[in-house]
Amino acid sequence: MNELLHQHKAIPEDERNFALRPSLIEEFVGQSEIIENLKVFIKSAYERRATLDHVLLYGPQGWAKLH
Repeated sequence: MNELLHQHKAIPEDERNFALRPSLIEEFVGQSEIIENLKVFIKSAYERRATLDHVLLYGPQGWAKLH
């Protein structure tokens, strides 16, 4: 029985299925006011040819906060 408990292997991050994760800001659902604010921040930084100011994104693991 111990053998069954130890056979589970974690799937590396680079092998996970990313097909359902949003890749564009328009694909995010909900929080429309926050999304609109982020669009303004991103557009402003892009037009100034500057890096985006600090933004803290909070949420559960797997919610594509780092991508």
